[in-house]
Amino acid sequence: MKSLQEFITEAESSEDVYVVYMGDGTMENFYYSEDEAKAKVDELNRENADAKASFKKEAKSKIEK
Repeated sequence: MKSLQEFITEAESSEDVYVVYMGDGTMENFYYSEDEAKAKVDELNRENADAKASFKKEAKSKIEK
C-alpha cells in the first residue's frame, strides 16, 4: 500500500509544464501555462531575432533534478 507522501510525489511528477528552449537547445525556463510560455518566446525573439526560441510541453519530472 502506498503512503500519502508517495501519492503526492506521483501527482506532482505527472504534472505537465511548458519548457522554453533557445535555438541552441538550452533551456531558458519552464512555465505552468501555455500563454506564459508563448509570451516569453515572443519576448526573447523580439529582443534577439537570432534567439529562435520555442517551447514544448513536457512532464515536469523530466526537467527536475
